[in-house]
Amino acid sequence: MIDETRTIFQNTPPSPETEKLERLVSKSARVLMKIKTTFPFNFFPTTVSIDENKISIVTHSFFSSGRARTISVKDMKDVMVDTDLFYGALTLKNGGEVEISFLKKSEALMARQLILGLIFCYQDGVDPILLTKEELIAKAEKIGELPDQL
Repeated sequence: MIDETRTIFQNTPPSPETEKLERLVSKSARVLMKIKTTFPFNFFPTTVSIDENKISIVTHSFFSSGRARTISVKDMKDVMVDTDLFYGALTLKNGGEVEISFLKKSEALMARQLILGLIFCYQDGVDPILLTKEELIAKAEKIGELPDQL
């Protein structure tokens, strides 16, 4: 009886909600970029992870303790980067402001391009799941590119 029930459920097509959930899971599984703050300035480095749906920021304040914050790319209003000779600070705006300082300059600039590209994709209704990870990164960076590099 149990095997018959499993067979019946396996042969039924998935509901639209199930398909949406599967797409959301597959988008969240593709990490596009992961960067960390520089050690001497942050004894416990902050990690920034960017995927197609969200930006996750994990800040450690001591051994085995920390704080995780997630911002939806769809909710992002702007992303800014401040740079000096070696380092960059990434500022994410989504109603509030989140600043991540002491990132490597090149990584901060690339993260800004990628996030801005993803913001524009969602604003224009482009579904990033249709692209491979490499294509998505290349196109999002191109969309978010600065006319004059810092």
